[in-house]
Amino acid sequence: MPESIYHRYTYLIGWSSHNRYYYGVRYATSCNPSEFWSSYFTSSRHVKEFVRLHGDPDIIQIRRTFSNADDARLWEHKVLRRLNVVNDPRFLNKSDGLSVSLESSIQGGRQKKSDTMRKRLSEYRTGKITPQKTREAISISKKGSPLSEEARIKRKQTMSDPLVRKKLSEIGKTKIGELNSFYGKTHSDETKQKISKSKKGTKSVNRKPVVIDGVEYESIKQAHLVTGISKYFIRKTLK
Repeated sequence: MPESIYHRYTYLIGWSSHNRYYYGVRYATSCNPSEFWSSYFTSSRHVKEFVRLHGDPDIIQIRRTFSNADDARLWEHKVLRRLNVVNDPRFLNKSDGLSVSLESSIQGGRQKKSDTMRKRLSEYRTGKITPQKTREAISISKKGSPLSEEARIKRKQTMSDPLVRKKLSEIGKTKIGELNSFYGKTHSDETKQKISKSKKGTKSVNRKPVVIDGVEYESIKQAHLVTGISKYFIRKTLK
């Protein structure tokens, strides 16, 4: 079978004298293994920096070829997870391909996945537990990163869609009473303290400015605390 029919591929490069390696994937529509390290040199800035300091790698290999992008990306993900590259100092990879890493989250470098890819990832990850280090990285990346105005508008439009609201309603009905996974449970004192600490100093994204007697307050709660007018009356008046 001629090689030209293959487009997507995974590859391995390495510097044996430095014991450093990088495993990656190329899945652009027009790509081909013949381009590797002749016109395409990976998109990783970590690899580019290492090349700048130490020159071209002496190990350049095409590891596997694929007929579609989803298969290529999923295979790269499996290999990187198996090799545990994130925690192996020999590898220049900073994430396992598809999982959220601290660096990619901060830079907003998430890639859109097709429905087929989402389904395959769901099947692949079912029953697997996310490592504590990964959970901590996700948590850190989320803190102090509010949604952009564009994202807020998009979320508001999505939530106002009748089909979305209907779907959420249907999901909600399956989590009432004993059907709710948290039914009959309570947060521990430690968890309550963590929640309280995380909320302090933050402002609700749903707060609504209020004007009373020509004075503007940043929220209904603030207006209530300053004026003594009940929050119920303020809400009712705003309507």
